[in-house]
Amino acid sequence: MALADACRRRIRQFGAQALANTARASFARRARRGTSALRGAIAGVAPSRLDEFNSQELANTSWAFATARIEELANTAWGFTTPGVEAPQLFAAIAGAGSSRLGEFNPQNLANTAWAFACVDWKKDPKFFTELAYFAVANLDALDYRGQSQLHLASLHFGHEWPNRSSPLSKHQQMLQVAYQRQDPRPSQLQRDVATALDRVGWMHVFEHVTEEGLSLDMAQPADTKRARSKSTGHTTTSRERGLRTGLRASSPDCYGGLAGT
Repeated sequence: MALADACRRRIRQFGAQALANTARASFARRARRGTSALRGAIAGVAPSRLDEFNSQELANTSWAFATARIEELANTAWGFTTPGVEAPQLFAAIAGAGSSRLGEFNPQNLANTAWAFACVDWKKDPKFFTELAYFAVANLDALDYRGQSQLHLASLHFGHEWPNRSSPLSKHQQMLQVAYQRQDPRPSQLQRDVATALDRVGWMHVFEHVTEEGLSLDMAQPADTKRARSKSTGHTTTSRERGLRTGLRASSPDCYGGLAGT
């Protein structure tokens, strides 16, 4: 806590690497409590300094803020209230700064960045997302199944937000979905406990329903699974969005022991 306060007071003196590293450290699981003021300070300072960031630092910063956003969504889904970490200006600035520098990103950084923008529910402009997807497609063979899983979810987010636009990733959706489905589903103890509690009160549900896209709907009611399977109306916003957000949370690079290339 004292270190976080000291960093916050001196944040304007930090260089690009220090800002990116501090962002990543402040969102580490052991450090998230008590560092919200520091994260807010980083989000306030970083947008005006992104021209100093290299591709790795841009990817690390977007990943750090997206990880916190997903934790907030996960907690909300289970009925808890936690302070969110919103950084729309930061992500808009990253999109602006990163657009002309995507060729500098290594394959995993491309996947991490695409995943990060999907995590924060990026809706503003598909241009950066499209450009990012072009570079990601050119590097698909350099990614393992976990990186390809991130791109699968990023592609689904693109299709959900801009259904009338074509994503470069859509041509590879089948391969990306196969990669996503290679992941070992590991239900959390919380999920198991909630399912047990629902059984006790007689709330009918499916422990885990997998959609045609390979997404998992936890504790879905029968009506949700029917709507998710409907080919005439497509996935409903509720069931489809729930599955996408759950999938994004599960595919966090944090689950793999951190970012590749760092």
